[in-house]
Amino acid sequence: MKIKAFILTFIIIYLLLSLPIMFGFGWSVDWVQGATFFQKMKVHVVEGLFSYWIPKILIAGVAGILISIKAGGK
Repeated sequence: MKIKAFILTFIIIYLLLSLPIMFGFGWSVDWVQGATFFQKMKVHVVEGLFSYWIPKILIAGVAGILISIKAGGK
């Protein structure tokens, strides 16, 4: 098992699973009238990374283990 393959796969899968929420699919946020673009972007990124984190960690962990085992067998 290669740790580099595990970590890289884990991060990529976790971010891919977070993208739909980061882009606002399924979420509705009521903004204050004076909210800047960067404030809105920060909220979307933080919500995307931290919502449903348990299933995302489990899926990314299993995918990382499977990929790292396959990469270690070469």
